[in-house]
Amino acid sequence: MAREGFNLARWGIEHPSLLVYLIITILLGGGAAYFQLGQRDLPVYAIKTMVISAQWPGASAEEMSQFVTDPLETKLLEVPWLKDVTSFSKPGETFLLVNIEDFMPDGASRMRDRYYDIRKKVDDMVHLLPAGVQGPLFNDEFGDIYSILYSFNSQDYTPSEIKDWVEQARNAVVRIDEVEKAVLYGAQPEKVFVELDDKRLAELQLDPLRVASVLQGHNRMRNSGRVEGSARYYQLRLNDRFHSLSDVAATPIKLNDGSVIRLDDVARVYRGYQDPPRFTMRVNGEPAIGLAITMREGSQLLTLSSKVNEVMEEFRQRLPAAIEMSLVADQPASVRASINKFLVKLALAILIVLLVSNFSLGLRTGLVVALAIPLVLGIVFVAMYIWGINITRISLGALVIALGLLVDDAMIVVELMHVKLEQGWDRLKAATFAYAATSMPMLSGTLIAAAGFMPVFVVDASPKEILGDLFVVISIALVASWVVAVLFTPFLAYRLLKPVDHSTDHAANLSASHPSAHAGDLYQTAVYQHFRTLVRWCMLHRWRVILLSLTAFLLTLIGLQQVAVEFFPDNDRPEVLVDVWFPEETSYREMERQVQRIEQQLAAAPEAQH
Repeated sequence: MAREGFNLARWGIEHPSLLVYLIITILLGGGAAYFQLGQRDLPVYAIKTMVISAQWPGASAEEMSQFVTDPLETKLLEVPWLKDVTSFSKPGETFLLVNIEDFMPDGASRMRDRYYDIRKKVDDMVHLLPAGVQGPLFNDEFGDIYSILYSFNSQDYTPSEIKDWVEQARNAVVRIDEVEKAVLYGAQPEKVFVELDDKRLAELQLDPLRVASVLQGHNRMRNSGRVEGSARYYQLRLNDRFHSLSDVAATPIKLNDGSVIRLDDVARVYRGYQDPPRFTMRVNGEPAIGLAITMREGSQLLTLSSKVNEVMEEFRQRLPAAIEMSLVADQPASVRASINKFLVKLALAILIVLLVSNFSLGLRTGLVVALAIPLVLGIVFVAMYIWGINITRISLGALVIALGLLVDDAMIVVELMHVKLEQGWDRLKAATFAYAATSMPMLSGTLIAAAGFMPVFVVDASPKEILGDLFVVISIALVASWVVAVLFTPFLAYRLLKPVDHSTDHAANLSASHPSAHAGDLYQTAVYQHFRTLVRWCMLHRWRVILLSLTAFLLTLIGLQQVAVEFFPDNDRPEVLVDVWFPEETSYREMERQVQRIEQQLAAAPEAQH
């Protein structure tokens, strides 16, 4: 008699204490890991673009392009893995977008090297740029995702006073562990304006350049030397720097005849804001200053939201009543909705399994299959925690896909055990047979199903950074479902399923319900006989079946052409982004007027909140 090989189901049944310990550990560990997983809208991926800007006050667009933009573009062509350089030149300013190839291997880590290469190449030729060029300046953080955005506005406080309060709010928020940084949006820098009186300058024969030179000289930091004392040196400092608006107005100006006048004798000196503004923020048609908050990598978005809300509500109590604070962008709400959708689908999946199994195989059998779901998810959450996979739209989508697959193996094992019990086998024999007959075919099917999602993981480029978790999570879930099906499901079925009573009364009942079946012969029921007839017909008419299959496949391909294709589904966040482009040299005031008209039209929509 051939020796029976190792049977995992038998081993599990023979070690009940260990199996119960593993089940409890998986459920508790999975629950703990779930609450420790990072939460964000999308996986962290590298933005393979850097923005370079430079200013040259007074230069035309052609001069900016010829003397600044072109030399920078030429030098940037030496950057490794460069995809393209796009430039925008306008009077006094230029912008260059440096794009790196999407298929650069290991882009998330190697982009740091590319940023260094770009800076180094530009720094090597800065000395060749014309005198007076400001910059170049580098921005490699414009792809930051701000999770929460607050706005502050008031009709009674000046922008500088509002800014002071927003800075206090920022100082309170950055102390939260989950906050990586908090930045202000729409805050206008204060300026001191000096408007010269042309008539007075002409009367006094005063050159405006002399006034500018005097102002620059007064506000320049100088080393005034030091005096040696008996025990130490004492620094000398000239008290000629501006400390207030009155100091600027009182600046002495020497005329050609040797007399001295004050600056406010020939100019109007006043405090204001940058004009025209470079960037402004408006909320509900009113100028505002925004406080944008981004989350530290690996943190939980919902935890960040609760802590930020708590800090901001405390700050609201100190905020003057005339300053209105509003939450205008809340990414955690979108993530919370996605997680709730997954939990609802999980509950529905368990309920459907229980209902279907109850009507087809019985309540106990359905309970055994349903218990496989939390066990598989427990293993998945622990693996996600170990490998640093966050809860994102991608990983949640993978879990939703896996929900339809992870009970298949458990259902096969339980259904086969149920059949063998109906045939009169004892529970141990039925469990060991289920493992021996189905473990390897189920493993093959599991690996094939997981391999279907492998292409997005094999490509070492941007698609892997975004969608790589899809393959990893689905593969973990499918392999975990196989482990649960061959180890834990037979153990649970052995404990929960009752052996079938094949006494005379039971045989009579079975014959009454299935007249064509003999006691213990479930395959002689009407359902199996009809199914056997269908299989026999397909085997006898195999060419017709093949032709029907090919026809269905071709119809599927034709129908697939009518399905819209997109790289990623539309975001369901309740936000709409409107880009408005104006002709070159359009003034800021004109753009502001046009945007205000658009704001009024959007505000009339009943669905618009901000």
